[in-house]
Amino acid sequence: MDAGLHLHGPQARNEQAVDRLRSVTNINDPVFDEPREHPGFRCLRARLSRQAGSNRLGLSLWELPAGEAAYPYHYHLAEEELVVVLDGQPSLRTPDGWQELQEGEVVPFLRGEQGAHQLVNRTQNTVRFLAFSTNGEPDIVIRPDSGTLGAYERLSDGGGLRAVFRAADTIDYYEGEQPPDMPISESPASE
Repeated sequence: MDAGLHLHGPQARNEQAVDRLRSVTNINDPVFDEPREHPGFRCLRARLSRQAGSNRLGLSLWELPAGEAAYPYHYHLAEEELVVVLDGQPSLRTPDGWQELQEGEVVPFLRGEQGAHQLVNRTQNTVRFLAFSTNGEPDIVIRPDSGTLGAYERLSDGGGLRAVFRAADTIDYYEGEQPPDMPISESPASE
């Protein structure tokens, strides 16, 4: 045994922890763990970063059949995304309008309204793309077409709060709130 390596020392514990966390996933043989079946939005998603054990980075492989959209037009308030086109020629919608993407193109989607985006497959061939994102922090997603917003907890295991609301249903900050019952105490007389 190497004199510098101790089975119960800090180096061994770190190596054991890394081995437990290290999972291998492959974009050429993906596990599609989030199929989407809503008409017009049918596609497959492999959440590769989650499968590999990542907590703070998001990476998904998407397969988008002909005539389908990957997701509604939207933007994030906390998450930034980057898309890399692997196969096919998806149509990209942004605040500037529509454009056709080519294989190999890399497109960023910044936080906020300027980062609004939607990918659609208007071709006869399947489109494949990778989507990278910041991850692990709560996010608010705005969908301008439907006037909705989503609140997402974004836990690394996929759990947590996931709620979608109509923006038109906003209420006053104090709606339904009552002040606490607080008896006012008398100040002691100063001597």
